[in-house]
Amino acid sequence: ILKRAINDERGYRNLNLKIDENVLKSIADSSEGDARRALNMLELLVETSESKEINLESLKKLPLYYRYDRKGDEHYDTISAFIKSLRGSDPDAALYWLFKMIESGEDPRFIFRRMLIFACEDIGLAEPEAIKIATNCAYAFEMVGMPEGEFLLAFLTIFLSLCPKSNSVLRSIVKAKRVLEEKKFAVPMHLRDSHYESAKKIGRGVGYKYPHTDPEAIYQKYLPEFIEIAEILGKGKEKILKQKLEEIRKIRWGKEV
Repeated sequence: ILKRAINDERGYRNLNLKIDENVLKSIADSSEGDARRALNMLELLVETSESKEINLESLKKLPLYYRYDRKGDEHYDTISAFIKSLRGSDPDAALYWLFKMIESGEDPRFIFRRMLIFACEDIGLAEPEAIKIATNCAYAFEMVGMPEGEFLLAFLTIFLSLCPKSNSVLRSIVKAKRVLEEKKFAVPMHLRDSHYESAKKIGRGVGYKYPHTDPEAIYQKYLPEFIEIAEILGKGKEKILKQKLEEIRKIRWGKEV
């Protein structure tokens, strides 16, 4: 389509333009299959160019919306800068990268998805409300859309930036997968399913202590040996959870902890 527009007499053939192939490729990538957007971009490029030779430098002079390739490096680099700014507790930088994405036509739902992941991965238990607030903002966006949705994106960006940070959940996931490769435990008999009538006759579920009614259940073991998988760093609101975990482990495993 682009080459036809350049070579057709009804297009730009009479202008004798020399357009770099890389420019055409960049326009095609940025338009994401939208022919109208691609042609509009080409038209703007031709009209604003001061030379008949159009190269990548000419492309850089276009408005940001036209230069942003949502499938290329700019897309991944900008979201990377955004997430790293959130992680670094810098709302100023995070807002800058956020609005670069918005003004470039980035899908707001993509940004919300990344912030939902961030709320669990980089904030997690240090502020458990983060995932709830992120979910509510993403849901509210579906009700209001754009441009009012900018308020929700900016609100969540500032909030997540200033939350305490912890990667306890990520570290625990990594440990769980590593232990799973190293240890191959069978399910202990007292933890096995025993809902059917003959289960207890073969030892399934025998000895299981129900935590809601049996005070001795705190001593019950759920793995054959002590393995520290859940790693709570004690940041933000994790301090209470870390203390609780240490108490439970000490009661359950005693000197082994």
